[in-house]
Amino acid sequence: MLGASGNADVVRRLFDALERGDAEAMLACFDIGAMFEPLSTPVAEREPSEALGHTGLRRYLDELHGTWDEFSIAIGDIREAGDHVAALGRIHAVAHAAGFDSDDPVGFVWRLRDERIVWGKTYRTHEQALAALA
Repeated sequence: MLGASGNADVVRRLFDALERGDAEAMLACFDIGAMFEPLSTPVAEREPSEALGHTGLRRYLDELHGTWDEFSIAIGDIREAGDHVAALGRIHAVAHAAGFDSDDPVGFVWRLRDERIVWGKTYRTHEQALAALA
């Protein structure tokens, strides 16, 4: 992985915590008022409070556990540009009842302030994430 700043370390800690299923450690990476836009439902289609702050992030994590029988993200590359960090990897999600099994590329772009994530968005391709990073 590229990048050695504190911001890149925060993003690494976030994905390490996700892999361990440690919601508290994940939330510690985020500012209390952080906004996150997942792939599943763009912020424009949600109530604003659904994607805002630790409460919105907890709700999102609960949705992940309620929707997927298996869910993992493997990050292979981290890149930085100013106060933004891109994390590029793959997402694996399985919902047995729906007969859904997906293993696809994924990219995240995070904006950080004082080594806390204040905004994040998920992208379907590495190229889209890198374009947003630029």
